[in-house]
Amino acid sequence: MDNIEILKLVAIIFLFFFLVLCSSFLSCSELSLAASRKFKIQGQLDNDDKIQKILALKDSPGDYFAAVQIGLNLVAIIAGAIGQDVISPHVTPFITSIIENEEIASICSSIISVLIITSIFIVFADLIPKKVAISNPEKVAQYIINPMLIVVKLLKPFIVLFDGLATVILKIFNANNEINEELTTDDIYAVVNAGAEAGLLVTEEQYLFGHIFNLKEDSVTSMMTHRDHIDFYSEDTPIEDVINSFDENLHQRAPIYKDEIDNIIGFVDIKKLLHLYIKEGNTFNLTDKRIFQPVLLIPDTLLLYEVLDCFKKNGDDFAIILNEYGLVVGVITLKDVMSIVMGDLVTYDDDYIVQRDESSWIISGATPYKDVLRLLEIEDDGCEYYETLSGLIMFLARRVPKIADQIMFNGFLFEIVSMEQHRIKQVLVTKK
Repeated sequence: MDNIEILKLVAIIFLFFFLVLCSSFLSCSELSLAASRKFKIQGQLDNDDKIQKILALKDSPGDYFAAVQIGLNLVAIIAGAIGQDVISPHVTPFITSIIENEEIASICSSIISVLIITSIFIVFADLIPKKVAISNPEKVAQYIINPMLIVVKLLKPFIVLFDGLATVILKIFNANNEINEELTTDDIYAVVNAGAEAGLLVTEEQYLFGHIFNLKEDSVTSMMTHRDHIDFYSEDTPIEDVINSFDENLHQRAPIYKDEIDNIIGFVDIKKLLHLYIKEGNTFNLTDKRIFQPVLLIPDTLLLYEVLDCFKKNGDDFAIILNEYGLVVGVITLKDVMSIVMGDLVTYDDDYIVQRDESSWIISGATPYKDVLRLLEIEDDGCEYYETLSGLIMFLARRVPKIADQIMFNGFLFEIVSMEQHRIKQVLVTKK
């Protein structure tokens, strides 16, 4: 082998490994941008110019990824052509010494050359750079952004050509090529769960994040106290009658009406009433300004986050809920609303759900059905025909149920164990 052939071989080998390096750079560039997260880019990178360039590519990555694919395919074709010329001459003599047939030996040497070239590219031009990129994509993107923008400019004519062809073909087959990057609630849930699994969020934090979105999904009627469970008092009711009849297990505020229950004029705080009664005896009435307060009236069409907004704007934590006919359907407090977020951190006087054993529960019919579904880990179908467990059972039964009626639903047996007139009071739920 003379000097010219040696120089030629060295040049080809150098070119081959240069192509491997180019392919490695392109692979690293592709994954670093794809895996970069916007909030981390803004938080980690110090160069404002590079931040803007990376964010711009994240918003419109079409040309970038097209340039990467063109570059990768071009490099692979060239490397395959020259790589075989480098490797085959060294492999062929060895194969010929084993296989006498020259045609078969030539085919085998070509196959071995392809396998060697492919192995080099898989390891050094694909796996290693992608592992580097995925380990810290935002930092890698910082280093490759400017060189890659130069590559995009150089390949712009080819990008326009191939991208145009791809768009035409997609239109022929009526395929949608639009990217939908809209953030959904499920995406946020996934991030929260991932943070909990990684140990970045404690159980309580995961619970709070996981339930905060229920405020925008659940209606006010899902968390209210129904009118049947409320003590109403006429403005003329004697103070002693209020004290003797008030149920301490219900809300500590009593709605006051004039003439009829659906004409609510305000409410009294029972604690203030008792303090005043101890000091002055039966010398005042329920409309005394020292205990009587105007009440916030809200429609039953509000969602829970809208109720929170009403409480904030009006400085209240207690409201009467009216339906479209102006009739009182229930009351709700700030504690009721926050219970959907805080869960067990908000205490109640009543136990709506009592667990008997590992597979059965006694549940009040007034319990919001979404709470029951969450407890039993049943997927919510988003039905708008009912708000409580009673409503769910009546919807499934398609009639007014009676004691001892049983209904199977998603692998659970719902048995009515107590009723009050036509209202379901308690339900035994058993896992089957």
